[in-house]
Amino acid sequence: METIKKIVYVLLGILSNTIIPITILQKSNFEGVLGYLALVVIILLVLVAQVAIFFLFEKMIDEGKYIGKIFPMFWWMFIPQRKKTYHSKLGWFDLYIFRSANKIFVYKQGFFHCFEIGEVSLGHSDVPAEIKDLLDREYKSVLNEKNERERQDAQIEKMKKWDGFLDPETRRDKKIKDLGI
Repeated sequence: METIKKIVYVLLGILSNTIIPITILQKSNFEGVLGYLALVVIILLVLVAQVAIFFLFEKMIDEGKYIGKIFPMFWWMFIPQRKKTYHSKLGWFDLYIFRSANKIFVYKQGFFHCFEIGEVSLGHSDVPAEIKDLLDREYKSVLNEKNERERQDAQIEKMKKWDGFLDPETRRDKKIKDLGI
């Protein structure tokens, strides 16, 4: 899924940052400094409209908690240090490190924005354990559901291996009958 998201981000970035402005530039008859300033304003308005459309599209698809909206086109402007972390049952999460606030913010990446999960202080002695605890607390119901599903799958596998006999006597009688005794 992460690879698909990266491909979508790259393609949308290429489309939005090259095709639309180049088309506007080719179709326009702007001359002089004032004309090029108007062109820059139009290009910026197109990009802002595009980001708004992406956000509305994401909102129609997914109803999550929209606390921190960081659009993938502009993440490099706002996030000085970014790191990814992997939870064994929940998948990949983005960590944004802000030294000035002495905090790490944990996000789950959507297609066109991020869901803010929470924050961890850099003052903790074991920051990775704090991040794992935060994710476990926030996704407790999801983890319980996954554990229940794994337990049910184990029971189903056990039932598939079961020979069908309810007691040792009938199992013994079946083996004796198969031997022809």
